[in-house]
Amino acid sequence: PAAERLEEIDSPTLFAKVAWHYVERGAAGEQRSELLHRDISTNNILVVRSPLDSTVHGALIDFDCAISVGMARPERTGTLQFMSVLTLEVNWLECTEIDDWESLLYLVCWLGTFGINKED
Repeated sequence: PAAERLEEIDSPTLFAKVAWHYVERGAAGEQRSELLHRDISTNNILVVRSPLDSTVHGALIDFDCAISVGMARPERTGTLQFMSVLTLEVNWLECTEIDDWESLLYLVCWLGTFGINKED
């Protein structure tokens, strides 16, 4: 399947499907792999369209900043606009799934405010 950048999608409904796919599948994957991404942003989510039907999925990419669940934060990292409050305030606490969920919430708010692509 071909992937495209998040900014290339043409509708808020399509973005909602991509975000929901992350919520359903991405969180389960994090739990299985016990990894936290720590840099959820518009640049690290791809839209994947199935060539067989019209289904659309989200793919989280760029795990350069990922660490194991429960590990102390080695440094503050991520895209500033989408960092969790704890990441911004306290650097020594252990990372949890809540930090990635909070980043996704900020991403949704950002895209709702500024639009998904240049035409919005």
